[in-house]
Amino acid sequence: MIALVVGLDRRMAYEPPPDLLKLKTDFLTNEAELPTPAGEKWQAAFARSQKLALEIHRHAWWSEVDNRHSA
Repeated sequence: MIALVVGLDRRMAYEPPPDLLKLKTDFLTNEAELPTPAGEKWQAAFARSQKLALEIHRHAWWSEVDNRHSA
């Protein structure tokens, strides 16, 4: 029972902020909608994915957690 409670506490401690969740949702949506490789449209969608990935990884919340990998 104690392990279960500790597990719950750990998950609660690593609840990301809403703006980071929005970035992740936007990234996943963009990735799912990437067109088949076809010129400028694909390049623009791919560039957006790269931009969102950087914003996710540079988010200030990551520096606040004690274990980024677990978070």
